[in-house]
Amino acid sequence: MPESEPDALLRALRRAIWAAQGTYTLPVSPCAHLFGLDALTVSVPTVYGLEPLWRDGPGPLGPEIDDLQYTLGEGPAYDAVRTGETRTEPDLAASGTRWPTLRTHADQVGALVAIPLRARSRTIAVLNGYRTHPGPVTDHHLDALRLLAHHVLHLYLHTPRDAPASPRQPEEDRYLFPLHRAEVHQATGMLATQLELPLTDALLRLRTYAITHDRPLAEVAHAITTRQLRPE
Repeated sequence: MPESEPDALLRALRRAIWAAQGTYTLPVSPCAHLFGLDALTVSVPTVYGLEPLWRDGPGPLGPEIDDLQYTLGEGPAYDAVRTGETRTEPDLAASGTRWPTLRTHADQVGALVAIPLRARSRTIAVLNGYRTHPGPVTDHHLDALRLLAHHVLHLYLHTPRDAPASPRQPEEDRYLFPLHRAEVHQATGMLATQLELPLTDALLRLRTYAITHDRPLAEVAHAITTRQLRPE
């Protein structure tokens, strides 16, 4: 029997693990369709929130929903980090009280899945899957996604820790990759310093402003760092 596309991808990642290679060996072309999805991403919990690590190809859906979860501070990825358990939702629009703010803003998403990548009883990353139409993730696809998450975890653990910690960043929270939301983190630090707030409270203020004024979080952060918007 010829090898299926998902099996071929997983086999290639397994070879990368044996060679002790890092997350740079993850596919750069679209592969979410192999798992019955439209987008796949991996995000990493940090002191600031979930930071993007990888996405499958150039499509905007995955990063857009990741950014929305980051702005709102809610969604399956955050639940997966908090509980250490897989979170699935076959129909976001019909999910009732689950993630009410995300449901309001993410009308382009039907089904979602978030699988925690755990090491030593700690969630160190999350594999996120999104699909534009509703419907359950099949057991076959979910098993394949869990195997993919297992491989991603091992690749992540083999990524060199070469990024220095910032003065406000705990030593144990060193990043293994460039910060994609650097300006958001910079604006958070500015608010924390000027308003004498903890980082978590400063980020909450930034998020609240972005949501209530219906502006992208990155745009609000840029306005703060360029002094176009005064901290309040």
